[in-house]
Amino acid sequence: MEFRESVALALSALRANKLRSFLTLLGTIVGVTAVSAFESENDVRMEIGDTAQLAGYTVKLERVEEVRGPNYMATRALLSVEREGRAMPPLRPERRVYNVSRSPMSEVAIDRGLTRDLYIALGDPVSATAWSVRLHHKPFVNWIWIGCVLMAAGGLLAVSDRRYRQVAGQPLPQPSAPAAGPSSNRRGRRQATARAG
Repeated sequence: MEFRESVALALSALRANKLRSFLTLLGTIVGVTAVSAFESENDVRMEIGDTAQLAGYTVKLERVEEVRGPNYMATRALLSVEREGRAMPPLRPERRVYNVSRSPMSEVAIDRGLTRDLYIALGDPVSATAWSVRLHHKPFVNWIWIGCVLMAAGGLLAVSDRRYRQVAGQPLPQPSAPAAGPSSNRRGRRQATARAG
């Protein structure tokens, strides 16, 4: 099958199955495009008492302390978050060093919401009193799961299409042989006469 025939067949299938095609496309748009188009981030250098702005949020570094975990040592920051003067739950990102691997790893603090997620990661110290802090604002990130549900709904509609079902034990229909035309009839009579002779 040529490329043009494949494209034409795909377009005709889309036209014939508009609902499930629309659901699959909508799921892709909602789940991926909305997140990547509206997300924002900000890498800032912060000392105790410094504030940073991101997508209408005000983040303030309140304190940094050393804590001991079951198998790691960590530097933990406490950051207060406000939006339009309204205080939100504080976030506590960590920079951990595990006892065995000795490699530093960031433990991201997340404030989840229905329409957005706010991520804060504590980076390396840039001086004796300052740290690198990364702020992420991801709107519609939970809509990725809504997009997955929409795509699954499109797949279920495709599976439930009766045209693609086959009853168990019933053979597939075979293509019918082409009807014999006048030329084939004459050819058959000539072959029968030759055999008789």
